[in-house]
Amino acid sequence: YAARLTAHLASFDGVLDQTVGLAYSHDRTDVVQPQTPAALNTGERRKADWQGNIHLAASDTLVLGAEYERDEIDQPLAASVHISSGYAELQSQLGEHLFSALNVRYDDNSLFGSKVTYRFAPAWVIQQSDTKLKASVGSGFKAPTLSQLYQNFPPFFYANPNLQPESSTGWDAGFEQGLAAGTLRFGATYFYN
Repeated sequence: YAARLTAHLASFDGVLDQTVGLAYSHDRTDVVQPQTPAALNTGERRKADWQGNIHLAASDTLVLGAEYERDEIDQPLAASVHISSGYAELQSQLGEHLFSALNVRYDDNSLFGSKVTYRFAPAWVIQQSDTKLKASVGSGFKAPTLSQLYQNFPPFFYANPNLQPESSTGWDAGFEQGLAAGTLRFGATYFYN
């Protein structure tokens, strides 16, 4: 079962738009298959998060956020991890054609340490021809979950307690083109990770 509660507040004539959330979930999975040992997996997740959108100007929005998550498993062994995160994004329109998003995120994982990731995504929009030229560059970080480390789901998945986090850096560039007065769009994007 899972539950999520959120509250939303807009203040200062819409300049600050905030959302706070609390979530809880409990999982129980029994796997019983012929010629395979039975597997029981149970666990819980608790999460609290806040996001604030600050409208700095008609063309600029600053997004700030914080999250705290705690995962626990009880079966087949007891283990837990907590992750504290913070992020910021600046969404801007510079002139008539240039749009951009600049992101930074900090994650502190109790099992795998801390990591800062980023993303920069500019776009050039030509209104008259309904054309968008876009690109982005950024980094990523993904730590193994407790389930990936310790819980088996035979015969499809077997845990590996030796897994390490994955990091990546990548970029992409592409275009989108509108046709038939905006009723049809096509595009292409090249990416590299």
